[in-house]
Amino acid sequence: MNRENTPYCKYMLIYDDNALHITVGLSQDMAEIKNVYRLEGHVGSPGRYVGANVEQVQLRDGCIA
Repeated sequence: MNRENTPYCKYMLIYDDNALHITVGLSQDMAEIKNVYRLEGHVGSPGRYVGANVEQVQLRDGCIA
């Protein structure tokens, strides 16, 4: 459940030595992952992923994607 108590999906994509994790509770999930695996690099919004530039945008209806 998200903050509005509606169901949603979490996504985690792993490619080679890169991970993309899309969720509302990122810090909680990353803490659990760090208990099992040694992580290198930074945790934050990606600028580039698997050879593609990515960015956060605001849609016409005001939603952030």
